[in-house]
Amino acid sequence: MQGWGGALVALGVVTMIAGGVVASGRHELKEILAWSTISQYGSATLLLGLEAWGPALFLIANHAVIKAGLFLVAGTVTHATGESDMRRLGTLWRQLPFTTATAAILSLGLAGLPVASGFWMKELLYAAVRETRVPWIETAALTAGVLTFVYMLRFFWRTFVRGAEPPRVDPDRKHLSLLLPMVGLGLVAVVAGVAPAAAAALTDPAASAAAGAAVETHFRLAWPPSPSMEMSLATFALGAALFRWADNRERQLAAEGAGPFPHPPRPALPAGVLAAAVVRELGPSRAWERALPALDALGAFVARPQTGKLVHYVLYFAAVPVALMTILLPRVENWPEVPALDELDQAWLALATLALAAVGLAVGSAVVRTHIGAILMVGSVGFVLALIFTMLRAPDVALVQVAVETVGALLLLIVLSRIRITVREASMSPQGMRPRAARIATVVAAAMVAIGVAATSLALQANLGPDSLGAAFFSLSRELEIGAVVTAVLVEFRGLDTFGEITVFFAAVLGAVLLLGRYGRE
Repeated sequence: MQGWGGALVALGVVTMIAGGVVASGRHELKEILAWSTISQYGSATLLLGLEAWGPALFLIANHAVIKAGLFLVAGTVTHATGESDMRRLGTLWRQLPFTTATAAILSLGLAGLPVASGFWMKELLYAAVRETRVPWIETAALTAGVLTFVYMLRFFWRTFVRGAEPPRVDPDRKHLSLLLPMVGLGLVAVVAGVAPAAAAALTDPAASAAAGAAVETHFRLAWPPSPSMEMSLATFALGAALFRWADNRERQLAAEGAGPFPHPPRPALPAGVLAAAVVRELGPSRAWERALPALDALGAFVARPQTGKLVHYVLYFAAVPVALMTILLPRVENWPEVPALDELDQAWLALATLALAAVGLAVGSAVVRTHIGAILMVGSVGFVLALIFTMLRAPDVALVQVAVETVGALLLLIVLSRIRITVREASMSPQGMRPRAARIATVVAAAMVAIGVAATSLALQANLGPDSLGAAFFSLSRELEIGAVVTAVLVEFRGLDTFGEITVFFAAVLGAVLLLGRYGRE
């Protein structure tokens, strides 16, 4: 058990035992099955922690088949009788023979009897835990197996064999829509139980992909019994004794006049008195009740920053990257060297001039007096960046930049023409209609983000790492007969991402067109 293996084993042990204890004390059919699912997935988690990939995937797949059929059994019983509590059910085998037969195969198979794939699920679990030679893991697996045997046997016995016959029971033929898939799942479980290797042939590829190596699940029954078979025999013996004791206890409660619904409700398993108390005080229901005040306080705290003002939301979004850059950038050791002015050639001087122009236009867009002027300056920043891309020999990126800035500016101008604003508002700066504190906060946030992004870009340029990735891009581009590496990256290497970006852009444009059309009709 390496890495997270120990944590997964501990989590799986707690989950499978806790789910089994709660399922053993429930009376609602689907409630038993739901807690049983939690217990079974705890077993799968234990197997994953032990790196038993084949048994884990076999258990997950076959449990899905069995449990789907059992939920259909519970639905059929509820539809046929109008009841879902086992204390009001019993002797349904006379009126629902096909449902009873399917329920026997599925429930007893999940209990570990050799009638379905559930038998092999149990065997694989026991074989995996025996290989660990860790007593507490083996004991936990045996305990979970005994609990599974008890609550599944109880599910079948109290619903279909012993108990009070419900006043109304519709025959199987009235529930064919539930019966046919239920019987089909039962047959699949039987086939997987008879030929487990065929079922493992479907799950082993997934296990191999998870393990990163070839996985082959082995099934065998040997004599004399293997250690895992000894655990299985112990499961049947202990489970049968515990079930008989619990069944007698429930009869005793009924004879004492407690009735089908004793108050206060007593656990179906007498041995679960302590467990029921623990579940009652520390279980999910009580935990949820105790968590409600904390959730209310958390909701009030989260709602407090939701002021409805855009400037506040902008500051919230800017705070996270600024905080991260404040923490990470001081740890950067290598920074690019700043060349002296006399060492700069004409190309770098041109780039520096364009960069300063972009900065000036960006600052001007914040202080310009009209909305249209602000939109034009923001668009001009994009066109200056397109010139920079052209000088850096990326004409395709420059063309995309020009197209985006042109479309963006046109959309903003169209939207602005549709907004009904007064003459005074039209003549004012977009920042001028906001309080002074909001304008100052926006400028400060923008400056901090800009400085952080610039510093991050410089740090990345000085710490590019090996050139192997770039060389691979160039070689692959040549193999694809694409001259521009950027084009190859956008179209071939990350074509799905590019398609997603195009789709998002198309959806945004379509939404803008529809919105403008609606305002035009109004």
